[in-house]
Amino acid sequence: MGLLRNAGSRWRRDGGPVATPTALAQGVSTGPGGTWAWAVIPPAATDELDSARLVAATAENAADLGRLLPPGADFHIKVQWGRWSGQDYLDQEWRPDLPDGAQQLLALQADRIDANDFPRRQVLIGVRMDVADTSLPAQLTARAKKATTGALSSGDAAQALAVSVKRVSGWLQRMGESSFRARPATTQELAWALRHDLRRVVDWLPDTPIASGGQLARLKSAQVLPGARHTEIGTDLGTRYLRLVIPTETGFPATGLELPGGEWLKHLDVLRSDDDPTAPPVEVSIRGRRPPKAEAVKTLSEALALAKEQERTAREGLAEEAPEQVALARSTLSARLLEVQSGLLDMVWDTPTWVVEAEDLDVLDRRTQALIDRYAGRGIKLWAPPHLQDLLWKETVLGDRRRVLEFAQFRPLSTLVGSWFHGGSQVGSATGSYVAANTGSTPGPVRTRITNAQLTRDAVTTVLVGSTGMAKSTSMCLMLVAEQLAVPSWAALPDMKGDLGGVPDYCEMYGGTVWRLSAEEQASGALDAFRYLQDDPQTAASYAVDDLTLMLPVQRRQLVEAPLRAAADSVAALSDPDQRSTHAIIEALHNSTDPHEQQLGRDLTSLARDPLARAVAGPPDLSATPIPTGPGFVYFKLNALRLPDPHTPEELWKPGGRLSAMFVQAVFTYLAHMSSQVRGIPKLLALPELHLITGFSYGTSLLERIARMGSANDTDLLLDTQATGDLLRIPGLVDQINSVFAFGARTDTEAADQARLLGLEPDRAVLDRQRGLRKGQCLYRDSQGQIAAIRFDRLTQQIAEVLDTTTKRHPTTVDTSTDGTTADPMEEAS
Repeated sequence: MGLLRNAGSRWRRDGGPVATPTALAQGVSTGPGGTWAWAVIPPAATDELDSARLVAATAENAADLGRLLPPGADFHIKVQWGRWSGQDYLDQEWRPDLPDGAQQLLALQADRIDANDFPRRQVLIGVRMDVADTSLPAQLTARAKKATTGALSSGDAAQALAVSVKRVSGWLQRMGESSFRARPATTQELAWALRHDLRRVVDWLPDTPIASGGQLARLKSAQVLPGARHTEIGTDLGTRYLRLVIPTETGFPATGLELPGGEWLKHLDVLRSDDDPTAPPVEVSIRGRRPPKAEAVKTLSEALALAKEQERTAREGLAEEAPEQVALARSTLSARLLEVQSGLLDMVWDTPTWVVEAEDLDVLDRRTQALIDRYAGRGIKLWAPPHLQDLLWKETVLGDRRRVLEFAQFRPLSTLVGSWFHGGSQVGSATGSYVAANTGSTPGPVRTRITNAQLTRDAVTTVLVGSTGMAKSTSMCLMLVAEQLAVPSWAALPDMKGDLGGVPDYCEMYGGTVWRLSAEEQASGALDAFRYLQDDPQTAASYAVDDLTLMLPVQRRQLVEAPLRAAADSVAALSDPDQRSTHAIIEALHNSTDPHEQQLGRDLTSLARDPLARAVAGPPDLSATPIPTGPGFVYFKLNALRLPDPHTPEELWKPGGRLSAMFVQAVFTYLAHMSSQVRGIPKLLALPELHLITGFSYGTSLLERIARMGSANDTDLLLDTQATGDLLRIPGLVDQINSVFAFGARTDTEAADQARLLGLEPDRAVLDRQRGLRKGQCLYRDSQGQIAAIRFDRLTQQIAEVLDTTTKRHPTTVDTSTDGTTADPMEEAS
């Protein structure tokens, strides 16, 4: 569309003083630059949209914006960056009832947010509302009034102002109902944007609904020194240097930009590099105007006529062959004109301006060139015009106006919308614990509040999938401990591999109550159902019969069920709870007068001495702390189990396999009881290495039951597995998934299964991305279906070391050639 820009030579540059507002209120600013309606476009989750949905969303947004931008009106889009505040997070999450340890962890999370220096994006879209109505009826009415009454009366002025306010309110309402989900900008957001324009460092904001008079004077106090090649702004932290970069006259490809890949404002954190790790994201200001349809048709028709003339002239001088660029421009203009005439396309004049910031001129030069080079790789030509820097800077200020028009781009509105200035990588909860960093186009802290799912009767299952060594289990435990400390709850972690022993240590570091149970060494009878079900001995007896039966060879089980139940009933009938136990059932059989029951008692007595059975069927150690049925963290270390192969028939199980299966069954019985029977507190059940238990019927049964009934029972599931395909095959589980964390995959098959869990099409780009993720990085699909790339944060080096699951070697075999430096906790976890 470069042929159209030649018309800009007739425009004059506006060098008047910067026009700042004289008053700000919710959704509106007014001043010498006019009355503007302002809306905030909240971050969205668009980074990971597949091609079809990206194109559809662009078309919907373009149609909405074409309807919402009044014909003939100026508009202003501002993309600015502040910083996420640890203090804001602390203020939002702190409660007076939080235990001391939980407050310490909360403060640590807030400090970590500050240390990470997360940029926070604000997108404002403004439309000037005090423009004259250019429709034919309005022009005729105005001429009639002028002919009969002369100048406008004060009543007419008041009526005009009332009309502007009404138009502002209506426009803001329509923006909120559109696909942008925009909301009126608050007075404070507008004040922040203005102060940021003029001062860069925002140290004060008005706290009133309307800001005017002295408040605006305080906001507008600034030290700005325009120069030929840059603008200097005095701040509380020293001088900041700005350079304004705009497209050249032929800066954008004539045929537009294709999706996906053409989202030229999607990523603005483009200057940060290993050489310049502190570079702030680039800010963008887009001044534009949507011409009425008749004006757009006229402009395109004139440009098409010019293109035809240039093509004819070129043919005469080049043996009937016109240059390819001229022919392409003619073809494009013809298509544009037809689309505009038929109402299929809206056009806009707009000038995007990139704002590069630095603390000194050398860095400013380097960052400016890096920006120009980055966009050149996309086929977009940018430059920093000298002697226009002051005018371009004024254009960026909230409430000002268009000043330099000769570089305006005349193009389809869909090309502007397709830049995805309004997109983002929004993901996670609005409240909750800080657990990770958003690494998408809108960086920031990622927060979760797992236990909120029940409050909205939402699904309760969170799954973490990915190849081994990608930090799934560590990440799950970071969320689990943060949740358990912040929300008084019961949490349990069966550790099938035995490498998560640092998790209860981490919980205790911040005052959590922890109960440990190990299959290797544990108080006798610690997992006996009679101990945690003292008020329900009949249910405990039923659980005990299940456990004792599984200890025996499958060939004997049917023959011993009756005497086992009889002995269990007699124990359940005892009045003294301390006399009721699984071991008491064995003793009852041992003391029976029936020789067969005596033999059964002797066999079970021998089996109960095995370390794998002692915690369930051994003589109860009444001095040991009972397993909790209230708030607390329960850790089961189960790596010493010798579970049989799930494909081996039970009649071929070895004694160690039977006792291991019984131990896991007893653990799962306790977990199921806590999930379904204990009321009044949230409950969290984390199951790492899920593939180690889904091969057994009781493991699959527990998952299905909790997943289906978890919301009603106030129980959340956190599942971690390498075998995404196995997860997909568990009946009914996928429908109950609330959130998905998909870590790196090593095969296309695994990556494709992950894509299905995320709700994405498993195309080549998705598969390659999942296979390219590093440790600690993942795609997160939250409960709202939003998807973004994140990286878990282990907060401190001490926590990172406590949670480290790397296999340790004997000191004599350790490589001592390292430099002894410590890793950043944000780096990938083991």
